[in-house]
Amino acid sequence: MKQYLEEIIRDAVTYVEHRNAKTVTIHDVLHSLQRRGRTLYGFDPVTWAVPKSREDQDFQRRHRSRRTLYRADRITLDIR
Repeated sequence: MKQYLEEIIRDAVTYVEHRNAKTVTIHDVLHSLQRRGRTLYGFDPVTWAVPKSREDQDFQRRHRSRRTLYRADRITLDIR
């Protein structure tokens, strides 16, 4: 497990160095996982649920400046 995580992190850091960045993004990790054959789904706008209620829309307007690009709270795991 430790070796697998080290390889994923090493790949992610390689992506960061390639684009001359200082921060590892979720896309770096996703590309690293995809390269290893472990594609992770749920991080694209298509799978995010659109808020329906007026209260949710008001909340989004008030917190727009703090909105993050990746909404981890909208990722669902289907474990059966």
